[in-house]
Amino acid sequence: MAVQPHILTITESTEGGVTEHAYVIDCPGVTDRCRSNLLCEAPDCTAEDAEDDTVVAHGVQHIWVDDANGWYVPTDQCHLAGHDSLPEAAEALKLRPGMYPVDYFFGDGYDLELSVRVEVAA
Repeated sequence: MAVQPHILTITESTEGGVTEHAYVIDCPGVTDRCRSNLLCEAPDCTAEDAEDDTVVAHGVQHIWVDDANGWYVPTDQCHLAGHDSLPEAAEALKLRPGMYPVDYFFGDGYDLELSVRVEVAA
């Protein structure tokens, strides 16, 4: 079964002779691939004592993120939907307003890169 793509919606508005674009990502359902993780700031967090990169502490799954040097906990939110680089990644596609199925990957660490998914008929 194919993974459902995220949908990039591009809208355009013009006011006072200035044209602006807005970009929104719709997630088909949060998976571990697109799940957002937040730094654990629980004062009673015991994850720091763990020797593995994945541990359950204070009843919550934690993962160690080397680049951020910290323990992170999963959320129910899509990382793409609120990504800081979404406007730049969407603008790089040079698309007209509309809805586009997209694939994604993270370039140099945190930078988001998008590509339009092309469906191939069987």
